[in-house]
Amino acid sequence: GITRLLIAVGALSQVLADGITICFSLPMTVIMAVVLTKAANGCEASAVLNSVLGNAVGVFLSPLLIHGYLGMGMSDMGSVMEGIDLGNVFLRLTLRVILPTIAGQLLIRY
Repeated sequence: GITRLLIAVGALSQVLADGITICFSLPMTVIMAVVLTKAANGCEASAVLNSVLGNAVGVFLSPLLIHGYLGMGMSDMGSVMEGIDLGNVFLRLTLRVILPTIAGQLLIRY
C-alpha cells in the first residue's frame, strides 16, 4: 500500500508505517461515524447501528487484519500468544474498564 511506497522512497520509517497500518485496521468510533454522517445529512440511526456492529466485529477482525498486513501469518500467531497471560489481561481490563464503568453508572443513578 501507500505506507510501503513511502518506506521505499525513504519518507517513512518502518515503525511509523506499522503504526499507521495498525491505526487504519481499527474500527471507527461511534461518535466519529455519527458526526460525519450528520455532516453529510445522512441517517444518524443507521450510522450508530453500523458503528456498534462494526466495533463488535472489529474486536475479532482487527487482530487478524493487523497480523495479515504486518506479514505475520496465522501459523505465527501461536508463538505470539504463548507469552500472553490471558487471565491477567482480563483481570486488568476488569479493574480498569468494567468496574469504573459500573461504578459510574451506579453513581449516576443514585
